[in-house]
Amino acid sequence: MSLYMVNTSPYFYMQYGLHTHECYELILNLEGEGIAMIGNSDYPFCPGSVHIIPPNTPHSKTSKNQFLDIYFHTDTLPLLPPSINKNEPIVFQDDNEKTLETLMKMMLNRYLHSNKHDPVLESMYELAMQIIRENCIKRHKDPDVESLIQQLAHTFQDPEISISDLLAGTGFQKDHIRRKFIAETGMTPNQYLTSLRITHAKQYLKKRKEMNLSITDIGALCGYYDPHYFARIFKQETGITPSKYAAEHRKA
Repeated sequence: MSLYMVNTSPYFYMQYGLHTHECYELILNLEGEGIAMIGNSDYPFCPGSVHIIPPNTPHSKTSKNQFLDIYFHTDTLPLLPPSINKNEPIVFQDDNEKTLETLMKMMLNRYLHSNKHDPVLESMYELAMQIIRENCIKRHKDPDVESLIQQLAHTFQDPEISISDLLAGTGFQKDHIRRKFIAETGMTPNQYLTSLRITHAKQYLKKRKEMNLSITDIGALCGYYDPHYFARIFKQETGITPSKYAAEHRKA
């Protein structure tokens, strides 16, 4: 069996610093919302978010409040189709029944109370790999959701963007396409748009001095006409104001 360990957060975190592992790490977020940095990219997380991190890939997690997760380490990802790049992060959302979460909690209990070569634990691990395979095959396969994701990526800077119009443009009932979007991304279209904007805002804030940008400029570049509204949303998502974020980065 290629399962090295199963564990869970010993307590709630607000931040977990940048680190690497020599093996694959599968992390399932149990509670809290925030941003996971994996390699050079940011990935929003919420309850049920699953991140599979390749070996030797720097990663960290930050939440404006607190988060709790469960994870396991393995040296391989068997059963994945050849089209899946195992050297890139794999991200998906657990189903509404929390199938993977339930299984991982059973794995943790078994891991803590048995030996590494326990055949029941091995069977649980193999089942987890099957669930991961199914999610990898179906993720980003919905062309309508993928089209929405691309439209949001290209238009998030437009303060006049209308999620309602984008949903209507798919030709589906709005509630139907919204449910499909949530199933695939783990977020509503509005949450996804906000995440895009705040992620880019953080990059601009880090380079604020070099680019000679004001907070108002950065808000406008990320789709916010009103700098006060931008500051409020930024603090809501990160726990600090844009100016404080920029100042903290300057000290780093």
